Amino acid sequence: MDRNLIVVALACAPATFVMFQAFSGLAVVYDGGPYRAMVFINAGVLVVGQPIVRWMADRVGAGNLLAGATLILGAGVGSAALARDVIATTVLWSLAELAVISISAGVVAGLAPHRQMGRYQATFQIIQGLVATLAMFAGPLLAGASEDRFAFLCLALGVLGALGLRASSALLGEAMAQPVACPCGARLCRCDAGHLS
Repeated sequence: MDRNLIVVALACAPATFVMFQAFSGLAVVYDGGPYRAMVFINAGVLVVGQPIVRWMADRVGAGNLLAGATLILGAGVGSAALARDVIATTVLWSLAELAVISISAGVVAGLAPHRQMGRYQATFQIIQGLVATLAMFAGPLLAGASEDRFAFLCLALGVLGALGLRASSALLGEAMAQPVACPCGARLCRCDAGHLS
């Protein structure tokens, strides 16, 4: 197992935990109408926000973008539990969610040797799936017991994840600079910028 893959998967785990609180913990906090509005806004931002995330990805390193997005995700979901401002908080954490999902996929693709791309993606997704399972169980219990503690947990995980991703920024940047599907097949090939993540 590639140590770098495990480092990236664990660094992304806090963001995954918080991401799944939108559909577990916040489902306990919000009642039907605001919750449906949140789901609708989230879906819309995930579609229309892609150019924004791409613009940011072109200007900020992968480590910085993932760290910032994780921090915003934690703060956004945490504040959604307290402020109950469905529109502003959902737009905020949804853009962060989109950045985490898209950039982490590019990082994993960049880490993988060409012939092991599927294995790397599967390993990353299994780890995130285990984190999501824990999140779906623990989040509603905590949100039901104390919205303040739930919000603090989301913010704390956002900070923890941001620190882990920031510490891994050199690895993340190197992964994003790797060619993907290069015709020559060399992992470190720089023959064409079009093959980069």
